[in-house]
Order: sequence, then structure tokens, then C-alpha cells
Amino acid sequence: MFNLDPQKRRFRLHLSPEISRGQCRLLLRFPSNITVSTFLEQVQPELIEGHDELFCSIDGFAIPPSEHIHQVLRDDEVLKVKAKRRRVSYHLAHTPHVAGVPHIDPWEADRGRLIDALRLCGAAFIPIKKDVFGEGPHFPAWQDLWREALEDFKSFCKRSVVRKRQLRFSKGEDLLRTRVGESKAHTPDVRYNFGVGHDAASEGREGWRDLAWICDDFRRMLSILTNMVKEELSLAAADFKEPCGTLAAKVLSDCESWAGSRLRHSLYPPNGSCTEHTDYGVLTLQQSTGPGLEYFADNSWQTLEPPNGFAVIFAGDMLEVMTNGQVRALVHRVSPGDFRQSHIVFLQPDRDTIVQPLQSHLRKDGTDFPPVTYGEWHSKKHLGQLASL
Repeated sequence: MFNLDPQKRRFRLHLSPEISRGQCRLLLRFPSNITVSTFLEQVQPELIEGHDELFCSIDGFAIPPSEHIHQVLRDDEVLKVKAKRRRVSYHLAHTPHVAGVPHIDPWEADRGRLIDALRLCGAAFIPIKKDVFGEGPHFPAWQDLWREALEDFKSFCKRSVVRKRQLRFSKGEDLLRTRVGESKAHTPDVRYNFGVGHDAASEGREGWRDLAWICDDFRRMLSILTNMVKEELSLAAADFKEPCGTLAAKVLSDCESWAGSRLRHSLYPPNGSCTEHTDYGVLTLQQSTGPGLEYFADNSWQTLEPPNGFAVIFAGDMLEVMTNGQVRALVHRVSPGDFRQSHIVFLQPDRDTIVQPLQSHLRKDGTDFPPVTYGEWHSKKHLGQLASL
């Protein structure tokens, strides 16, 4: 079936009895660039008969046909093949370790499994469904607004939402300082940012006039994230009572307004960049026009580029606290490259909300994450007074 060339990557393949044709264990070598679709094309006629179509998944999360197996499969994971007529599966493990980002559908097949997916590497890819995401994120309109801010700043500043500071425009930050402190040399990011706060979106779209699409898109994406978190917590905290005033208790009782949440639209000129950091909140949802986003895993920087039709969602500091470290906040950056845009929504709690580990995640051995009040913690990190969690 597969070429046994010793120069190719080595895999251990364990076949279930119903598809093994008498061979339960095989030692094979696959090309390092083999895709899921190519693998399935070869598996179906060789091992499996009588099935209309096959699908691959890891830990229950679907893997797109275009993905390369060696890029998405970790050492101890199981790559499962599912068929329309009956289920079949085999175990496929390889070395060396290569980090993979799971693909999930949080509205259908993988409903309520986002936290499980984020345990793998802190990030996941989710499909961009028009009935969920709407028409956003309006990249051409954002680029036009950017040109206005650069070329006719006086006219830009006359806009009502700009005068009221509901829509902000800035250039350059230094996000690495939030991880290593104020003592580092100031090296600002090379990018332009538009920012919108939760209060601006909650007041309604009337004052936004021809920019009402910004408000509409922010509210829609914020709804996506808040609904995800509530569904996740409904399952994670189902058998436990969360303390009053904590984020979990407030979400489950519909008392959390997520007032710290923000929309940011970043435009990176050629060779633009963003220094490494973790995000403050619970979840971040990002859509981009091109590559450049990277995350740190296995002691190296790796590309975090979703396939066409997918967005990336990843964990922030507060999800790390809530899961007691089981989900790590994603360390990420944007490397220099071509012009690109990133449309980002940060789901962040109210300032007075207490964030602490879920009762179901407590170890009670002296190693649990301590409770933090989000507003106080955010202020200290923003000033570079905190090391990374």
C-alpha cells in the first residue's frame, strides 16, 4: 500500500479487526508531506470495503482533507477514520513530536468541546459560517478607513464616534512588555490599530452612521464568543456550585456583561509585526487576510494559519486561570511579511469579576491558581507589572 522507503517518516499503524484483513499491526513509512485526502484515497481500496466516504478526526475533531498528517498529529494522539455506513478506526502515532491545531465545529458536531480542543495547544480553527458570522469583517471598508485616517486625519477626527472616543486609532504598541516588564527597551509593534470598546457597541448603531457595520460586526462576534463560553461552562460546572461573584457563576446566571471586551482591527504594512504576548481575557477570535500569525509550542515558533474558510480561536490568560492551567494562554506574535489585516475580538470580563479555577478543576493540594479580580489584574499587566502566568 505505502512505500517502505526508510528515508520517509516512520509511523506505527494499528488496525481494528474488521478492516485489518488479518493484519492488526503494521509498521509503515509514509512521505512526510502526505495529506489526509491522499491517505484516505489509498486506505479505502486497500483496507476498507463497502463504504461511501471516509473522514479523519483527532480526539473527535474533524481534520480537513488538505491538512498534512505529520503537521496535525501529536505523538500520543489517535487518528480516527469514520465511514458513513459503519465506524472504523486505527491508531497512528509518530515521532518526532509535531504540534497540531485541532479543527472543530462548535455549533454542530463539536458543540461544548471547545475547552477540550484548546487543551491540545491553546488554539483551534473554527469554520466561518455565514449564518453565524454574517457579512463581516469588511476588510476593504477597513482599508478605506485606514487610508482616510492616514491621508485626511482632520476629517477622520471630525467623525462623531472618533470625537467621543468610541472608535480609536493608534500606531504601535509594545505587547512584549506585558510579559517581561517595564525594564525592557521600548520596541513598539509595527502596525496600525482601530479599537472599539464594549460600551460603544452596547449603545447601539445610531451614532455610527456610515460606520454602523463596525458596531454590527462587533456585536455579532461578541455574541458568538459569549454563547460559546456559556455553553462550555454549563457542561464544565454542571455538577458543582460556583462561588458568587466569580466569572463562572456570573456567566451561568446571565449577570456577566463582558464589559472589558474589545474589538481591534489591525493593519500591518509590509514588514509590519507584533511582538510576542498572551491575551488578557478568556477567548480571542481572529480572522486575517494573510499569513504571519505564529504561536510558541515545543520550544519553537510555529505558523498559526487557518485553512480557507476558517477562523482561529485561542485561549487568553483568564481561561488559563479558570482551567487551573489545563489550558495554557497562547503565546503568539505576528512576524514581518506582506501587507495584511487582522480582525480580532477579545472576550474579557467586567472589572469587578473574580476569576478563579472552576470547582471541577480544583486540585486542593496548594498548587491551584489564586483568584484574581479582572480589573486589577488587567491594570497591572498592562503596566508591565506582572510576569506571564
